[in-house]
Amino acid sequence: MSLPQQAIIMALIGGSAIVWLAIFRCLVARQSIVPFEPRTRVPWTGIDVLLLVLALPLLDGMVFELARSRGTLPVGELSLDLLASLTAARLMWSGLAIIYLEHRAGATAEDLGFDLQHLKQDARLGVLGFLAAILSVYGTEEIVVKLFPAGEHPLAKLVREEYTPALMVVAAISAIFVAPLAEELVFRVVLQGWLERQIDMLTEHRRIYGERFARLFAIVISAAAFAAMHRGYERIPIFVLGLILGYLYQQTHRIFPSLILHACFNGITILFLVLEAT
Repeated sequence: MSLPQQAIIMALIGGSAIVWLAIFRCLVARQSIVPFEPRTRVPWTGIDVLLLVLALPLLDGMVFELARSRGTLPVGELSLDLLASLTAARLMWSGLAIIYLEHRAGATAEDLGFDLQHLKQDARLGVLGFLAAILSVYGTEEIVVKLFPAGEHPLAKLVREEYTPALMVVAAISAIFVAPLAEELVFRVVLQGWLERQIDMLTEHRRIYGERFARLFAIVISAAAFAAMHRGYERIPIFVLGLILGYLYQQTHRIFPSLILHACFNGITILFLVLEAT
């Protein structure tokens, strides 16, 4: 491990320790770590959720199959062209999903969690959430890797074998901007937002009790779906990350805190790949 990588790791651990000290103080004082902000129920239905949740992996699968049909790309492998195609497809899905929800369900920017008035606050929450999540997510990953040794991630292998500035630009755009946008939209805003709507309705009609436990159920389901979209044993740390992302979304009902946290994790991965390749 290079000196820059060691310095980054030490800085992240130090930042995480400071954040956890603040969290501990909140817990001792019996204060909410992130205050809950109520909102109106999202307008989309279960059919809308099903269509959008299924559309994203199907679109990814179609891009993979198209790439393989045009060449000799082995299963599980990645190329610059395939990465660019996946990035374009997910960006297209994000745009179409927003348009669909606006026209089909009458969703507003507030329903979709796009609140620019709190952007500074949300950016701070996202960064602090990232620092808080580092130990649990990377700690879980270390345990999983030791218990279940797995092959190299396709992106890491591609960077190691075919490093170019163009590849890193595409990888950065995909990992830091497009993937977090698409995944936070589908798993937090669309899926978890709808689950919370159902829970609110059941609670209102006294068909379920224990609202806090029911809200936790929404976070767990969205985190499990999020983890299922990934590969192999990395699904376990991804599930842990999904729980934290779901908590941030549930407390704020805005997309930017979880989006920024997600982008920070992916950005660190890209940064380490660049440092290892250069």
